[in-house]
Amino acid sequence: MDLYANYLVQVLLFVGFALSLNLLLGYAGQVSVAHASFGAVGGYAVGYLALHYHWNIVPALVLGMVASFVLGGILGLPALRLPLEFLILLTLAVGLVIIGAIGSFPALGGVYGLVGIPDPDLFGYHLGHPVDYVLPVLVITAAIWFVCFRIGESPYGRVLKGIREDDVVVRALGKDTVAYKVWVFALTSGLAALSGGMYASFNHLSTQALFGFNTSLKIFAIVIFGGMANLT
Repeated sequence: MDLYANYLVQVLLFVGFALSLNLLLGYAGQVSVAHASFGAVGGYAVGYLALHYHWNIVPALVLGMVASFVLGGILGLPALRLPLEFLILLTLAVGLVIIGAIGSFPALGGVYGLVGIPDPDLFGYHLGHPVDYVLPVLVITAAIWFVCFRIGESPYGRVLKGIREDDVVVRALGKDTVAYKVWVFALTSGLAALSGGMYASFNHLSTQALFGFNTSLKIFAIVIFGGMANLT
């Protein structure tokens, strides 16, 4: 049972990653190959606060999401006027910088990362085995889907689609494309941190390898093969 629960939880966590990237890539047309790095912000926040300060996972997740939200907004600023190929290079560089910077802090485990993250308690529900994670991760993934769907299929989402198709036309219609781009970068980064925090907690570790470039490519591939702007 635990083996199948392990597979299911990992599938759901990567679905959460891909849903948030799909809002950025599929709806807004903004390419990012650093999505796992924003997940690392949530993962390291959960691991560090749990190991050193014995925080509950909920406030640790919230803090990680806020930090990632701010970083995503900062990334969105220089990405506003970059063509596609330079945007890919920018997000690749930012992802490597985030992972490298995290690995330079001894308090965060250095190059080895944080190992032995304790089992979390979620509203009195102890998550000690893979099967215990199924319901909470399912709820979190469903919440991410709901947020992305409501935004993507709303009037806000139609503006994002317009930006994807022709940024100049949307600006000519009086829409502040700068604010839309920065907001969607920040929001999707925060959602990635939510999945990343649960991913680190589930694996009981947060390392550079766990949130490295290969993980970002997996998330990117899920979006491409699953269909851009197709959350289902």
